Amino acid sequence: EKACFAEAVELLAGRLKVDRKAMFMGGFSQGGYATTVLGEQLLSRLAGLVILGAGRVHVDQVPPPRKAIRGKQGLLAVGDLGGGEPGGEGGGTLQTIAKSFPLFPLCMIGGLIVQVIEDRFDKHNLIDPGLTRRIQNTALDFLVVAAIALIRVDKLAEGLPPFLIIVAAAIVWNVFCVVVLARRMLPDAWFERSIAEMGQSMGVTATGLLLLRVVDPDYESPAVDAFASKQLLHEPFMGGGLWTSMAIPLLVTIGPGWVLLIAAGAVAFWIVLTFATGLNRLKA
Repeated sequence: EKACFAEAVELLAGRLKVDRKAMFMGGFSQGGYATTVLGEQLLSRLAGLVILGAGRVHVDQVPPPRKAIRGKQGLLAVGDLGGGEPGGEGGGTLQTIAKSFPLFPLCMIGGLIVQVIEDRFDKHNLIDPGLTRRIQNTALDFLVVAAIALIRVDKLAEGLPPFLIIVAAAIVWNVFCVVVLARRMLPDAWFERSIAEMGQSMGVTATGLLLLRVVDPDYESPAVDAFASKQLLHEPFMGGGLWTSMAIPLLVTIGPGWVLLIAAGAVAFWIVLTFATGLNRLKA
């Protein structure tokens, strides 16, 4: 089965003139990290495959030995980022972005709408802020514990050397942001704000909230409100949103150098904008 699958991959790569590496890297955006790893290491176990930059090809159009690669985990799926599931109606790019779009900002938007309605129409103060805050704190505890419990330490060992390099670079950059940039860019409560951003940058949103609760357990500073407001703009693009969905395909199509320039340009833009407009002097 492995030999037949490898032969099919070679045949498809030659017919569609697509590099095999691009095929497997394309599997990341449509099938997740597991699809990429299985595609590179265990071809016989790959359940689906996305060919990046090629026209949409249905399974029925794939020549032999397509029948030989039929297995328990499904049939070889071929299509570009604009296609959908085999035999479907397409919409792959939007579908991929929609699937990876985080629930967190949607919950925040819903909460904001409820808050606006409550402020406008609740004349008898039916919503108890103290009880709401206690529910919020309890939910945050569950969120943090669940997020940490989902970390797969065994998966980290598979790519330990590059992982350590990335971790070292990230630590240096985040410490620089907290020690140097935060003092100058954040108008108030700079440490509480920056420690939450550092936790999110080095982990997930739950990590940032956990560190914020350590330094500000009663949420006396404006950091938690600032962090929540920032998420409305940050999450749809960076935290599992548009940029997260586009990053891997861009690495394959235009190369890591251009992706690095785009990221560096975005960082430079926000730094210049902050100082040029005086946002760092605004008080919460």
